[in-house]
Amino acid sequence: MPEYTEETPPLEVGGSKVPTTDSLAELVQDYFLQAKEYRQEDEETWRGAYDAYRALHPERVDRVLSLAKKNGIFIHLVRRRVNSARVKITSLLFESGKIPFTISPNYNPKFAAPDLQQLPPGEVVEEVKTRAERMENIIRDILRKTDYIGVIGDTVLEMCLYGTGITKSIVLKNYNYPVYRTARQDPEILKAEDLLESEMIPMIERVSLWDIFPNPEAKSIDDCDWVIQRAFYSAQQLRNLSQQNGFIEKAIEEVLERGLGIDEGADQSESPSRYNKHRGDRIKKYQVLEMWGDIPAEDLEPYMDVSKKMKGTNISVCITSCGDKVLRVVTNPFDGRIPFDFCYWERNTESVWGDGIFFSIRDLQDITNFAFAQMVEGKALASNPMSVVDPQAFDEGEDIENIYPGKVIKVRPGNDVQSAYRSVIIPDVTGGLDRLIDLLERQADIASGQSAIGLGESAQYQTKTATGMSILQSNANKLTAEVVRSVSNMISRNIQAIYHWVMSDSEDSSLKGDYDCESTGFMQYVAKEVHNTQLLSLMQVLTQNPDLREYVDMGSFVKPVFRAFSLEPEGMVLTPEEKQQKDQATAEQMQQMQQAEIAAKQEIMRLQSLLQEKIAVSSDERKREINEREILMTQGNTLTNDVDFSDDSILIQEEVQQAQAQEIQQEMMGKEEDKQLKKTEENINKEQADVRKAGGGGQPQRGGPPQGGGPPQQGMSRAA
Repeated sequence: MPEYTEETPPLEVGGSKVPTTDSLAELVQDYFLQAKEYRQEDEETWRGAYDAYRALHPERVDRVLSLAKKNGIFIHLVRRRVNSARVKITSLLFESGKIPFTISPNYNPKFAAPDLQQLPPGEVVEEVKTRAERMENIIRDILRKTDYIGVIGDTVLEMCLYGTGITKSIVLKNYNYPVYRTARQDPEILKAEDLLESEMIPMIERVSLWDIFPNPEAKSIDDCDWVIQRAFYSAQQLRNLSQQNGFIEKAIEEVLERGLGIDEGADQSESPSRYNKHRGDRIKKYQVLEMWGDIPAEDLEPYMDVSKKMKGTNISVCITSCGDKVLRVVTNPFDGRIPFDFCYWERNTESVWGDGIFFSIRDLQDITNFAFAQMVEGKALASNPMSVVDPQAFDEGEDIENIYPGKVIKVRPGNDVQSAYRSVIIPDVTGGLDRLIDLLERQADIASGQSAIGLGESAQYQTKTATGMSILQSNANKLTAEVVRSVSNMISRNIQAIYHWVMSDSEDSSLKGDYDCESTGFMQYVAKEVHNTQLLSLMQVLTQNPDLREYVDMGSFVKPVFRAFSLEPEGMVLTPEEKQQKDQATAEQMQQMQQAEIAAKQEIMRLQSLLQEKIAVSSDERKREINEREILMTQGNTLTNDVDFSDDSILIQEEVQQAQAQEIQQEMMGKEEDKQLKKTEENINKEQADVRKAGGGGQPQRGGPPQGGGPPQQGMSRAA
């Protein structure tokens, strides 16, 4: 229930003017019953949506649902898609965690603050922009204190499920600031904190569509002549209303004494959660109706002073009643505007109510439950074979119905156990149901506009590449464009309501101005979708045309690509300085690798040239040796046969020299090891001698007489 400050005074209600029978309360009750009766068909759909979201089977079950209810099977087809849609829409609107709206000066202002007229013309524009920014900051502070993002999240959830989300703007609530008292606190600061301990601030409130009753045949909230909001109060809450401005204390006391407005039993128009959770005696049982609309001035005469000019006209008022008693009558503080704003999942132009996700897939939900129940039933029959028993083949009194491992059953003589007890296996014929379930899932995605990737799942029809999934998700988001537009329009109206209240309630003249309040959520969403689609198309063009890529500044192109995939480029994309350092390091590394490669090639060429030279020299040496021997043989000299031509090969000589050098090195290492071993033995012998000297006479050596020429002394321990 809203609260009103002194800036919005209530209508004067004299106790003597209020009649014994409140005709105005009866009027509100009549309007309420009309609206309640008119929306019964919509309430049946809402109740089905609530049951589907809570995985509850309806009370009236047809043949399709009977098997699913019997087996206790309910597949969360509706719940998954509703939650997916809620997350998608809120993430699109509040992607950066900031409420998407702007406060900008009006190009054709109808109002200008008096102090602006004293400024030079050149400074007026900048001052107006500064004031618009201050107004925006004040509104953002109010929305942050009242958890506006959470309110919109709950409203979007109800919109996705039922088709309609409703907010009330504005509602005045008392916001308390904590005051901490310490021993060292400055008294002046404490006084300042006491003054700011609480503040009346405007806020946006979510209202369930179960508690809103517009006039029948209205096509939109703007088409409504009146709207009634229902609320249930406890006795304590009802007494607290008397402390608020404008409520008639005597009327509240009479309601409590006579028990007026008590709602007993179940009501089809109530939220199922309230009735299901409170089947017994309810605590909040006083039904309070708050009506916003135009009432003829003549009907308001018992409750207010109506001037002659007002007679024959309608006055926009807010009437609060309980049973047949009027609790309060105040003028509409919102300049005749009914303070309820609607958003829709699917707009129904013939009704004030929209259609939700459940309305689109309710038949698919029932068939999916039936298909899963059939599959479970078939699997149960196929996995649990039936038994055929001939009772005459068993002894009398034998239990043949309960079978368990290790059981002993007595059979009458002459009977065959195989023929007396047989199992019948039912074939599994549920093979085609999985394809039916996949088809139902696909149809549910199409009907609800939610792709499998949006649900965090994969599907057979879904591409596996990152670019393909981004394009698929982008195409799926286009189906929710109208939903985003509807929610964005509701946010705009909420912001405008807070803006007008701050304008009229604030005493700070520096905030005054004619501003445009507009939510930028839908514009940001559309701009992002168009931008991402064009960006992905450009990526494909650059991939297919490498020559074109040379003319593109990839450093400026990378960051938008990362944002298109919902990735923050900060910390992932190199800065120009880091890119230059990386390119320089890469160039230096490539240069070093090239130099190393050139040096390796030069070394290989040198070794090849040296090898060819050695081979040529060795060949010349052998030829010379052969020629000399041929000359000696022609001269008649006798030559030996043990000629070794290895001395003529430079390569063989090098191998022999390397082998000799290794032998010399090993010999030197052996000598060095011998020296070390000998030195170690000398050190050990020296240490033993020192130990014997310290022992006073020495210890006999193994295998020989003790040193000193005599027997060992008496009394020395063997350890010594």
